[in-house]
Amino acid sequence: MPSTPAPRSTGAGTPSTAAASTSTASPASPSPPTPSPASPPLVAGTSIDRTAILVERLWSPSFAGCPGLRWALPPSTAVDDPSFEAKAYWRGPQWPPMTWLLWWSLVRAGHARSAGRLRAAAVDQLRTTGCTEYVDATSGEALGSDAQSWTAAVALDWLGHEA
Repeated sequence: MPSTPAPRSTGAGTPSTAAASTSTASPASPSPPTPSPASPPLVAGTSIDRTAILVERLWSPSFAGCPGLRWALPPSTAVDDPSFEAKAYWRGPQWPPMTWLLWWSLVRAGHARSAGRLRAAAVDQLRTTGCTEYVDATSGEALGSDAQSWTAAVALDWLGHEA
């Protein structure tokens, strides 16, 4: 049984799959959506220089710095990515647990001001939407379950870390 090639980086932060050397060409697959800055490097820890680049990207117009967002929180896909859809599960909505992971990563990396901004926006969102599963990044509409336990868990943690 043939194995799937391991993902590799294209150098632009977007994963791709290394093609096996064969005599027949395979059709091109659509490119994956632009991942949120919550992608593994920031959450798992990285160099100071790389962290600064990721924090800058977090607040860029592609993510939490987009003026069309209801709250300055990162959507699950970059707003300028062609696959962005504000209500399409992992193609654009904001997810409180993912925001919490970013907040935690920023605190751990020593980016207190960015962490505070993210936490303040997230708590404001929770006050409006409640413990919903995920949120339309542009309209602020609560989506999915309206009583999500993982959202309640991050809400309690954020409230326990009053600024």
